[in-house]
Amino acid sequence: MNRALVWPLIKLLVAGSVLIALLVLWASDMDVGFRALAAVSAVIVAGPVTLLVAIDVSLTLRRLPVGPVLRRVSMLPQVLLGVFACVGGVALLGLLLVTRSTTSPLQIVAGCIMVPCLLAYGISLLRDAPTAPPESSGDGPTSSRRRRLISGWRGTKR
Repeated sequence: MNRALVWPLIKLLVAGSVLIALLVLWASDMDVGFRALAAVSAVIVAGPVTLLVAIDVSLTLRRLPVGPVLRRVSMLPQVLLGVFACVGGVALLGLLLVTRSTTSPLQIVAGCIMVPCLLAYGISLLRDAPTAPPESSGDGPTSSRRRRLISGWRGTKR
């Protein structure tokens, strides 16, 4: 295994273990206050940390020569965070529109700043995520045909 990949995988293993442990504590039959603390810790702290560590692992995987399936799987955390940001921006916009009569002007101003920021961040994450793995430069008939299509058709025989 590549040394550059070992440390991010260890971080992902630790963050994922903490998240799973908090979720198990939340689902177990314990004190109600402790279950609530475990649930809040899992949602607010451990979940986002695990997602960010998974993005770190995926960026490390993209730098390594790996297969196309692993390269596509490595795009999932970034796409997931982008989708969360876009959904959060739309949900905040909906909350602002529904509760505009009961909110203070400061909340409306903060919401008007946060909605475009969340949407821009989510769209930038989704735009930066590669849609397909880079193609290899093989010498088969499809690669020469692809090169001709990319270079453009000039209408002359070669």
